[in-house]
Amino acid sequence: KADAITPSDFTDAKWDHGSTDGEMFVVIRDGVSPTSMMKGQKGKMTDNDMWNMVNYLKSLAAKK
Repeated sequence: KADAITPSDFTDAKWDHGSTDGEMFVVIRDGVSPTSMMKGQKGKMTDNDMWNMVNYLKSLAAKK
């Protein structure tokens, strides 16, 4: 049986792997690390789709 994975809280102000648009894009494109559950999406998503994902994730953050 697989271990339960707790997803990140995208509504808080803390981003563990960078908070700029560019840093978020790189994490989506390249993943967090070779041993991480977050694998890169390069070759699976277009750059445009990755930028759309960045914008979507930012929209989940709590409004100030």
